[in-house]
Amino acid sequence: MTIVSDSLSSITGYTDHMAEKIKSDDDLGMNDFLTMLIAQLQHQDPLNPMESQDFTAQLTQFSQLEAQFKSNKILEDISKSLNLQTGKNAEDYLDKYITATVDTIDLTNSKAAGGFYTLEEAAQVSITVFDKNGKVVQTIDSGQKEPGSYSINWDGKDLEGNPCEDGTYNFYVEALTSSGYSPVTTSVSGKVDSIIYQGEKQYLVVEGVLVSPKSVVEARTEKSSEFEPGSTFDYLGKTIEASTGAISLESGKVKSSLPSFIIESEASTRVNILNSTGQIVYSYHNGNTKGGKPVEIEWDGKDQNGNKLSDGYYYYEVVASGNLKADTSVKGEVTGVFYENGRHFLDINGVRVAPEYIEAVKG
Repeated sequence: MTIVSDSLSSITGYTDHMAEKIKSDDDLGMNDFLTMLIAQLQHQDPLNPMESQDFTAQLTQFSQLEAQFKSNKILEDISKSLNLQTGKNAEDYLDKYITATVDTIDLTNSKAAGGFYTLEEAAQVSITVFDKNGKVVQTIDSGQKEPGSYSINWDGKDLEGNPCEDGTYNFYVEALTSSGYSPVTTSVSGKVDSIIYQGEKQYLVVEGVLVSPKSVVEARTEKSSEFEPGSTFDYLGKTIEASTGAISLESGKVKSSLPSFIIESEASTRVNILNSTGQIVYSYHNGNTKGGKPVEIEWDGKDQNGNKLSDGYYYYEVVASGNLKADTSVKGEVTGVFYENGRHFLDINGVRVAPEYIEAVKG
């Protein structure tokens, strides 16, 4: 008869193995553990039975294994939920007025989608398509075009007439006018009328042009009578109050309107500009500041040494003497939503506001 009273370590090893091995059927993993535990009890030496603390430890191991499988199931459900939410992002743009800009074309099953450009005046248009290595794969002469937005009609073939591999390609548009050749803005603005699918990808239909949701940089809408929280776009047309605003830098320059602050009474103030990680990148003393009146923040997008900072969003804080509290809130109607640097921001009188800083919604 085999003595197994000291086999806790082998059970522990088996438990670790089962926890690491994510099974599609979690009940099978727990049943395996119970089968092994029962077999151990049946074959133990009656003259040297298992210690009670060992048995308790093994039951604890079983509980941990069960919890591990439950955790895996919960995480799997969360993942599925997030995937479903991601798939609905395009629907947020329906009936919204958007501006999108992009310089890529998606080729799926030899069918191109997503490329477009906008002309401000009539011109002769030439389009060049590049692969991911920057090699020219096709040039397209679109002929004379009137002002407006146009889709890029590419048959998915290279200069030799051979089909190109599926993937993402860049393009460049030039226009020949009376002033000579000039690059063309690859952007389109208008109302999102519908959503279509090309393979597994979603595209917004704007003025007859296919637009990837990822290329949307601005979204606007008319006022609505109802407010249902859940999406950044639900704030459009609403009057909100946010605890603070944000400052947008593009090409090293301040792109958005600079926010302001108010202190209760006259005091000495200092303004700190912070990056996304909370680090102070610029600071200045504002001197004696009058109370009760808005004071606009002054900043040219440079650090303390006068160097241009990276593009992105920056935040601010105001420190006042005498322990006075500075009001840095931003209030007003949300007239637009901007998608920049991987995030959505609301537009209130030209000031950018991150949705997480919203404290109140009216109307």
